[in-house]
Amino acid sequence: MKILKKILSLTFISIFLSYIISQTTYASPDISSQTPLKVGVFLNSFSDLFISIEAIISNNDAMAIGAIKTLQKYCYNKGYNSRNIPIVGIDGLPKAQELINQGIMTGTVVQDSHAHANEIYTIGMNLISGNTPLNGTNYKFDESGVTINIPYQEYKPRKQ
Repeated sequence: MKILKKILSLTFISIFLSYIISQTTYASPDISSQTPLKVGVFLNSFSDLFISIEAIISNNDAMAIGAIKTLQKYCYNKGYNSRNIPIVGIDGLPKAQELINQGIMTGTVVQDSHAHANEIYTIGMNLISGNTPLNGTNYKFDESGVTINIPYQEYKPRKQ
């Protein structure tokens, strides 16, 4: 029963964090000023559950940073020698990289913009030349036949 409660709690939190990010207005030039605040407000209302949270996996680094700011108010995730809830994000934002290097955030993944740009260029040139889109690339279409998945790269923290 205890494990089921933890799974339900994590699922509930994950669903709400996804909802929060979907409701964020992206018109702001600084998304990090909005998303962390919304995540923080949500987590504050569930602070008594922190003991049973095993990890937070966010849809982007801004959400992860918001979760960290809230957890730090309760003495979690303050650095290598503190109580820690593992938090992972996506985007490789400079602030997230800084938090990872400080031992505050667990990890993030980075989009390889150079690889993306090269593949888009190659596909475009193939289409202009009348070749098949993926000619000369190492990628394949997914099962839908229209999407090419270019993998993210793990951010490797600097050595302390």
